[in-house]
Amino acid sequence: MNVPGRSCKPGPTSPLRRGVLVFLTANYLLVIAARQPSNERVRQHAFHEHRPKNGTDERFFFGHLHFMKTAGTSLNNIMARRYHGVCGHKGYSFDQEIEPVFRQADDPNPYYRKLGFGPDRVRIQIMVARGFQNCALVSHEMDWQIWINTTALFKNLTKVLLIPYREPVDHFLSICNHHGIHVSSLLKNGCSDYDKCLQKNMDRFSDQLFDIFDKVIIYDYDDIHSLINLLDNYMPRRILELSQKHRFSSGRNISEDKILRDQTNSGAELILGKCEIKTLRRLLRARVRFFEFAEQHKNEKRLTILDALSFRDMLPGTITRTSSKAD
Repeated sequence: MNVPGRSCKPGPTSPLRRGVLVFLTANYLLVIAARQPSNERVRQHAFHEHRPKNGTDERFFFGHLHFMKTAGTSLNNIMARRYHGVCGHKGYSFDQEIEPVFRQADDPNPYYRKLGFGPDRVRIQIMVARGFQNCALVSHEMDWQIWINTTALFKNLTKVLLIPYREPVDHFLSICNHHGIHVSSLLKNGCSDYDKCLQKNMDRFSDQLFDIFDKVIIYDYDDIHSLINLLDNYMPRRILELSQKHRFSSGRNISEDKILRDQTNSGAELILGKCEIKTLRRLLRARVRFFEFAEQHKNEKRLTILDALSFRDMLPGTITRTSSKAD
C-alpha cells in the first residue's frame, strides 16, 4: 500500500554505505574460504569415518597382498563385513548383504559373468573404474605393479602392506592341489617337473613393494583372528557388524603327516616321491621370490608394524639380514 507523500522507489546508496557492504561481504567470503578443507585434507580424511584407536592422529592406508592359497578370500570377506572402507577383489564393504551368502555372478559383461565375476569376485577393471578414494584398505590379487597407481592417492598417509606367511613347501602343495596336480605323481621321478604347479599368479610380490609402502606387517596366513584384532585398532568399524560367510580352506593333497611318514631310514631327508624336501625348498626359493621372502622371514616377529626401509636393503638370494626395528 502506498503511503501519501512517501515514494516506494529506493533512494541512492551513499558511497560510505556501499563501502561498508563491500567490506563486510569480502570478510564473509574470506571466513567461508578459510573454513573449507584443502583437497589434501579431504583426501586424508575421506575414507576414515572414525578416529583410530591407536592413540595417535596418524592416518593409515592398508594394502593386503592376496597371494594365492593364503586364505586371502576368507580374509577379504571378513574385513569387508567388519569394517568400512574395504575394497577388495573378493568383496567391498559397501556391497554386502545382511545374510552371509555368496551371490551369483552378475557382472554386466556376459563374458566375465560366465567366468564368475560379480559382487564376491570383482574384476580389476571395475575396481579401477570405481577408484580407491573411498578405501581405507585395498586387497589385490594382481601382479605387484597394480599397487603403484592404487597407492598414488595416499602419498601423504602411512601406507602399510599386509603380507601373509606360509611355509613354502606346504604352500607349494596347496597350489598344486588348486591346479588339480597330484604332487606324488608330479615328483615320482625327481624334482624336475615341480615348476608345472607354478605357471601363473607368481608375480604378486616384489621387493619393489617396499619402495611403495612405508610399513609392513607379516602375519601367519591361518591366524586371521590375530590379524583382525590388530586391525581393530586402526580400521573404522561398522555400526552393524555382519556375520561372516563360510571360510575358504587352503587345502593340500599331501598332508604334513604324510610327508613325515615318507621318511626312509633314520636320518634320511624327507621326500616327496623321489624329490628331497631340501632340494624342493631350494628350487622354490629360486623360482618364486615370495617363497624366498617366506624363508627369509620365517622367524620374523608376527603382527608387528615394521619399517619397510629395513626390507629394501635385502638382496634376493640371501637369508641373513639386520633385524627389523619394530615401531
